[in-house]
Amino acid sequence: MAMVRTRNFRLAVKNDIKEIHQLFRSVVDKMKKEGKKNWNDKYPSESVIKKDISYFRLFKYIEDRKIIGVASMMMRQPDVYKSVNWNAEDDGSLMVKRLAIHPEHEGKGIGKSIMENLEGIAKNKEYTSIRLDVYEHNADVIQFYKSIGYSETGKVKLEEDLDNFITMDKLL
Repeated sequence: MAMVRTRNFRLAVKNDIKEIHQLFRSVVDKMKKEGKKNWNDKYPSESVIKKDISYFRLFKYIEDRKIIGVASMMMRQPDVYKSVNWNAEDDGSLMVKRLAIHPEHEGKGIGKSIMENLEGIAKNKEYTSIRLDVYEHNADVIQFYKSIGYSETGKVKLEEDLDNFITMDKLL
């Protein structure tokens, strides 16, 4: 799949921190109503957003001058990932974290567009796969990733007080 070039997709900058934090808060509010516990009032925090921006790994999707979607893409992966039977070697993989779409904009293809752009960036940098994890109770998110070509590779425990996360990857 070729990179979808869109002027709506670009790196986030320091001036975006508060708006991105508010987007995460909107997503957390929706998750609470649905009984999902993997994100909360403390995570994702402004410090996580600042760190992602400082490492040039947080991307934003803009519509009508508002940030309505974000995702982070990075090389560093949790140690617990070493136990997963991935479809590609470690050194050829990037990891996507914190994909979030404002609840008012879900179902419009924004998540798919963000992922296509991230996949295009990874291909251009000669990576061979993208890895991610999804809280096991987020069936709709797991189904979304499957619909765009990701496959389940295992389960990991990322937080002691949370249930498992499903690991997924896609060869590029």
